[in-house]
Amino acid sequence: MTYTSAHDREGEGVALESTFVPNFYLDHYQRQTTLISKLFGYYADRSAFHEKFRISLWDVYITPQVPELWKRGFITPIPKIPKPETCNDLRPVTITSIFARIAESFPASWIKDDTRPHLDPHQYGNREKTSTSHYLLYLIDFLYKTTDNSNKCVAVLSIDFSKAFDRVDHTIALQHLLNNGMRGELVAWVSSFLTGRSQVVRYCGTTSTQRNSTCGVPQGTVLGPLIFNNHVNSAGQTEPVQCKFVDDLTIACTYDINNAPDTQDQANRVLQWSKDNNMSDMNPVD
Repeated sequence: MTYTSAHDREGEGVALESTFVPNFYLDHYQRQTTLISKLFGYYADRSAFHEKFRISLWDVYITPQVPELWKRGFITPIPKIPKPETCNDLRPVTITSIFARIAESFPASWIKDDTRPHLDPHQYGNREKTSTSHYLLYLIDFLYKTTDNSNKCVAVLSIDFSKAFDRVDHTIALQHLLNNGMRGELVAWVSSFLTGRSQVVRYCGTTSTQRNSTCGVPQGTVLGPLIFNNHVNSAGQTEPVQCKFVDDLTIACTYDINNAPDTQDQANRVLQWSKDNNMSDMNPVD
């Protein structure tokens, strides 16, 4: 099918031929123009740089292929604790091109709209207007309300998936996105975003050699946290009471005070989920 862009080049419409481009890409085309104008209107000649960039961004959706340069990440180690001693004490945050983040923002918006009704309402990480405070308030409120009954106690399972972002299987992640309602037209674009990525570590002015990645989602991107939330969405959802903060899962099991708690069934279900989704390594909780 053929589409004609909203702008003219020397008075002639630019024909864009594709069997991929759905109508919603066309609907948001003017948003790109407005955003780019705000970003670069004061710094560039709109008749040259602005127009060239707008056409290039449109081509990214037409293909649909994310340029290799946009998939190159510069990893900056961020300490998880005040005095890190090993690499496990560092969080690898990926810095990518500003143009890549602009391109990601539109698919991210559509994925949010598609998957929102299916996402776990008790996932308090990587979501707007939520934080660890909400996570703790929900859990503590449940503990207090349950133990107010003198005959009830609560056993809590705390699970932390090891290297969770780095272990994401791309095929499984795409399947989770589709299961959660993502429109099929976005599969090719998200697949291109996830695959063929490369990265280097940059620290104190020194850059490592480049390495290619075959799994995982990059932290520090627009789409990465959104894809991850969908990936772990089904973890623990069969349990009556559970809550998440990014890759931390807490399951609360109520039992009668006269009976010993048996949480093995809950632990087995989480272990099976982690095996099914190639996330089987977990960090011990002190």
